[in-house]
Amino acid sequence: MIKSGDNIFWFDGDVGTYSAQIGGQVYGSRSMQYPTITELEAACGITLTTAERADLQAEFDSIPLEEKPCQISKLQFDERFTDTEWVRITTAAENNVPIARMLKQRDMAEFICLLLPKTIMGVRQLEAVGLLDGAGRANQILGVTQ
Repeated sequence: MIKSGDNIFWFDGDVGTYSAQIGGQVYGSRSMQYPTITELEAACGITLTTAERADLQAEFDSIPLEEKPCQISKLQFDERFTDTEWVRITTAAENNVPIARMLKQRDMAEFICLLLPKTIMGVRQLEAVGLLDGAGRANQILGVTQ
């Protein structure tokens, strides 16, 4: 947990998302989840300093990966994508080094952590370039509810 004036920011390990209390208003809960610091900042309408971001990231990083409430098997992760999405992704990987690298890293992983910034950014990038079935699919795949 970090404090900045009257504001408090923390990584909620029980839910697996970032939360904040700003001026008595709580941001982040089981119904409003912010899996990245940037999303929390946007929801709160604030910008953390570099030091505050580093402290909050360190809090997340201090939890052993196997204890983070985000770990799923590769099969469970793969099943979150439709067959059509997988065809698009694997086809794109043939000519796109970043996507090919993402798939290779997925293959080498023991499990998938849905809270890792690399996972979040990767899935959101797949949506941004049109490889997923539509707007909002990245959040569905990542298990984010808003």
